[in-house]
Amino acid sequence: MKTFILIAALSLSSLQHYAQQFELRSQVALPPSVVGSELVWADIDNDSLLDVLVIGTALDEKQFILLYKVDTIPSDTIPRAILKDSLDAAVKHLSYYLTDADLDNDMDILLSGEWDDGPATMLAVNEGDFNFVLEPFLERSGRILKMADLDQDGRHELMLAEGWGDTTTVSICKQTPTGWETAREWTDTDLASLEVFDFDRDGFNDLFISGTAGDSIVCQLFLGRGDLTFASTAVDYRVAGRTSLADVDGNGYFDLLLAGKDASGRDTTLVVFNDKGVLVAGDSLPALNNTQVFAADLNSDGKCDIHLYGTDAFGNKVNVIRYDNAAYDTLSIDGLQAQRFGDLDRDGDLDLAQSITTTTGLALVLYENMASTVNEPPQAPHNPIALTIFNRLFLYWDKPLDDHTDSVSLTYDLMVQVPGQELIAGEFDYAYLKRLTVSHGNNGNRNFALLRAPASPTYLFGVMAVDNSFHSGGDGGGMCNGVSIHCTALEYEPVEACRNEVLTLSAPGDALWFSFSKGYLAQADHLDFSTETSDTVFYVLPQRGAGCSSIKAYTFQIMEKLAKKTETTKVVCEGQPVTFDTEPGWQHVEWSSVAKGFISNKPSIVFTPTLNDTLRVNLDNGTGCLLQRNTIFKFSKPSISLNGETFQILRGSQVQLGATGGDEYLWSPSAGLNFQNIPDPVASPRANTTYNLTVKDSLGCAAQAKVVVIVEVAAFVPNLFTPNDDGKNDELRIFGLEQVKDFTFTIRNREGSLVYETRNITDAANIGWNGTLHGNQQPAGVYHWKVNGQYPSGRKLLLNGKSSGFIVLIR
Repeated sequence: MKTFILIAALSLSSLQHYAQQFELRSQVALPPSVVGSELVWADIDNDSLLDVLVIGTALDEKQFILLYKVDTIPSDTIPRAILKDSLDAAVKHLSYYLTDADLDNDMDILLSGEWDDGPATMLAVNEGDFNFVLEPFLERSGRILKMADLDQDGRHELMLAEGWGDTTTVSICKQTPTGWETAREWTDTDLASLEVFDFDRDGFNDLFISGTAGDSIVCQLFLGRGDLTFASTAVDYRVAGRTSLADVDGNGYFDLLLAGKDASGRDTTLVVFNDKGVLVAGDSLPALNNTQVFAADLNSDGKCDIHLYGTDAFGNKVNVIRYDNAAYDTLSIDGLQAQRFGDLDRDGDLDLAQSITTTTGLALVLYENMASTVNEPPQAPHNPIALTIFNRLFLYWDKPLDDHTDSVSLTYDLMVQVPGQELIAGEFDYAYLKRLTVSHGNNGNRNFALLRAPASPTYLFGVMAVDNSFHSGGDGGGMCNGVSIHCTALEYEPVEACRNEVLTLSAPGDALWFSFSKGYLAQADHLDFSTETSDTVFYVLPQRGAGCSSIKAYTFQIMEKLAKKTETTKVVCEGQPVTFDTEPGWQHVEWSSVAKGFISNKPSIVFTPTLNDTLRVNLDNGTGCLLQRNTIFKFSKPSISLNGETFQILRGSQVQLGATGGDEYLWSPSAGLNFQNIPDPVASPRANTTYNLTVKDSLGCAAQAKVVVIVEVAAFVPNLFTPNDDGKNDELRIFGLEQVKDFTFTIRNREGSLVYETRNITDAANIGWNGTLHGNQQPAGVYHWKVNGQYPSGRKLLLNGKSSGFIVLIR
């Protein structure tokens, strides 16, 4: 895991210099009635450039919103106000949320708080040119507002935290034809933060909440099931505070930055790592009071950097960026009230807006990021697939490349339309292909979507990739478009199953597997699926141009009474023990085999099969579901073929060994071999050596063989040869011959007839006998050889230490 450490004293607030990377661009005074502020970036007028929303606070603590068109600052310093024509304060306890509520591709604003007529949430509808019209939205108010699709129907639910302290209620509201209705709620949880993201990447949005309940700290991850129900998962940390989302460690699962108070009231800042849907507290960051945290690529290297803003133990403001490469920058703290990062000049890096206190009042200040590295937008996603499967719309696209951000860390912004109607609004401008907000894509970092949708309409969709600097589209990036195909002749297989039965499903290749109830399951050529409820499971082969023929669906019906027998074949190694398990929930389990009879009543066994055996397990859930599973065993063992079992060589020479029939090879000992783990090593031992060969097949099953290499120290003749014209050992030759006189070498068959004779040493050593007589092939069998000759020293010539012997001719 990464460790984030700033300098030990962390007295950076005493360094009154600005970061070299951020340079002052412009400054404009805020109206005198504003005594406090927050900042938000958004493209309000759809001109491809971000504007700044200033949430102003007046002396009476009421709040209003001012809009600044950033590209006109400082020439146009007159802001537009949303809540009222004048700058009079309007709402107490104002909270807001930017969303395209009317699906017209511009950003509207939800405004919630204490109005003159009581608590309510209003919708400021964007009518263009910085004009908004207030409309009633909900007769309730919330301190925290979020909108996201939680039930996979393409339409957003509203999440809000109402009240204060012990009276707080966290609600999920769903829109119906008659208005918004509460679908889920949690009471007595005083929220500090709420994050919505698909943390486990199953296709369903999850919720993370941080806050307090009485004297206890609450941190919970709720994993969505796609139907407004959630599974609460335990976390091993307790901090109530602000959050920020980013793939900090670059593993494709988004992590959390969490800053606030722990159970002891101490300031705590953590990087909470996401281990495939399990949140685990990781590295500690500097502990500041009232800390604001933000994670993004701030220096255009593709990696997540971390920004911290708060006060240290001495009350000094700290405003610092900790880069991924361990370098850091300090940002301006002079009179700082609020700040936000956003790409004001659309050059691919994040700039900075601050509201500061000056001698004449509050001012809006803009800093430009002067990072030397240029950050290009991600390329457009490709290979779009859009298919309607029963009552689901399935969308898929291949992940694109980016010049800096890893593909696994890209997020995706999705828009879906039916002719004449928007279903899912993208958070990018459809004309300029630029982000409307400083946010991750609305589809998280998954490159698919599975939505509840009628099967009949034609769906149009577009998707853009977003990098770690919230940069996408245009200037080399782009949008991927697709049109849905309605799979009317879909191949599907009805399956009757007992509850919690595990079934193995197969696909003809590396496929993507999905479940209507569980979302994304795996990428593999087979799937072990547990049938918890009636469900539909399907696979997709996502090759280019894939259509309905690339899909197969399995429709599962849970049966309370069922008798079923299945039969599978399992290939194993001889003598290999195999573990067999049954899924939970069976009241009676009985294992037996044809060869061994009854084995066990335990849910799990270790079984070593013998030849021609079948393992059987009978399962009974006690309510009428009876299953019998038979496993027929086949044994795998490599069939080894050698290019010879015995070789004779003269000391100092070599021979190439050869074997086939497996996937892995290991020769031992290694002495005298050029390689030990190839099928055809070259052997040059100094003494007689027996090489033991182990060959394994693709399952890891092994077979053994031996090859003997005889090392001769004098002249010799091999004891066999194979004249079959395969280029190997086709001639019988004499090795190690020196100059001798009166040389004769003869070979006779079993009847004593002469089949070969030579008196030429060169012929005997280089040409030899090819197994023929007068051009006719001689039969396989045993032949007798005899040699005569005398060395100059008078010593008699011997082959293999003898003057005669036998050879074997093999065809």
